[in-house]
Amino acid sequence: MTTPAFIAGSYAYGTPTEKSDLDLVILADSTTLALLIAASDEPNINPNYPSVSLRFGKLNLLVCTEQSHYDVWQRGVEELRAKAPVTREEAIEHFERLWKFSR
Repeated sequence: MTTPAFIAGSYAYGTPTEKSDLDLVILADSTTLALLIAASDEPNINPNYPSVSLRFGKLNLLVCTEQSHYDVWQRGVEELRAKAPVTREEAIEHFERLWKFSR
């Protein structure tokens, strides 16, 4: 079952600190994405990455515009929660493997 939005990052499967941001993954259409980009404090758009990272203070909104990308995020978070706590480096490696095999 697909969840409308879910927490990722250190709050989901790591060890958050006072400096940690809150990573929230959502699925949105391109019109909504454009509005979010315009309102964002710091958009990070990498065409080689399957989501757009948008900062709103300590909120890091990870926006997917394709269901398949959202599903990979959700699967990865579930897998990392089962191994928690994991380091940031371990999480990055895990997602890089998932993205590689999902293409």
